[in-house]
Amino acid sequence: MMITLCYHLKMNIDQLYVFITIVQTGSYRAASKHLHRSQPALTKTIQNLETQCGFALFNKSAYRATLTAEGAALYEKAKTILQQMRHFSQYANAIASGYETEVHISIDKLYSINRISDVLISLINNYPHTAFNFYSDALGGGMDRLQNNKADLIISENLGHYQNVDAKLLVTYDMVPVANPIYFEANKEAFENVDLLQQNRQIILRDTSEQFPAYNFGVVEGTQHWSVDDLEMKKQLICTGVGWGRTPLPTVQDEIDRGELMILDYPHIPTKQVPLSLIRRNDRKHGTILAALWEQIPEHIGVTSTIK
Repeated sequence: MMITLCYHLKMNIDQLYVFITIVQTGSYRAASKHLHRSQPALTKTIQNLETQCGFALFNKSAYRATLTAEGAALYEKAKTILQQMRHFSQYANAIASGYETEVHISIDKLYSINRISDVLISLINNYPHTAFNFYSDALGGGMDRLQNNKADLIISENLGHYQNVDAKLLVTYDMVPVANPIYFEANKEAFENVDLLQQNRQIILRDTSEQFPAYNFGVVEGTQHWSVDDLEMKKQLICTGVGWGRTPLPTVQDEIDRGELMILDYPHIPTKQVPLSLIRRNDRKHGTILAALWEQIPEHIGVTSTIK
């Protein structure tokens, strides 16, 4: 088995390239012009490939270079192999050039990727052979991913107050408490009395970190909580009147204007602020793409902003 394997490994990329070129140009003569090689040289290359394969690739009786059944099957495989080799070469060039072959970015569920899409599209176009991997996290999920080497760059709140990170503030969200007016009227006494607030159901965003206990944000202890995976689902549940919760004002402004939601204006149910920053580890080496993201994202959105 070892002898047979080594024998077949004598096939090379040049043989496959010549084979594919002959098929695609339709003849040895056309392939000769395309490759700037003599026809006898191409004939010899194909003969060697046929010997190594153990079957004929082209019908010898045909005027044009038409494939045998075996040749047609090999042709499809050869195209795949050649494409993989091109990718391999591009991957090697990426490594040699010093830019990353993969980038992992976590973006908090509160933050819209549309705000930085122009920066991302530009870098993706400039580095087409880099795989960009995106994750959507909540609360401590992004920082958890960064600390566990599962993300290179995050947009998140530094809930753990880690010292091994650098951060650039991007935006501060005002998280306003809202409820369906019908739900509010049915539970008005419990909303107005801080001692009775626990009687109201609170809709909260689920922490995606592996921390225990999980991070929570503005959660009223002792009350019934319904947790959700994303902000849109949270808003929909609040709109249906099954509970109250905090959400960025811009995401519910239309519902407030239409009277479908109302802001809960009580001292014991305050608006909370969530600062989201661009964060990276300061104990790691960062490549070309990560360095570009670190500089370009804050510049693109105007360094810092507050959304109320």
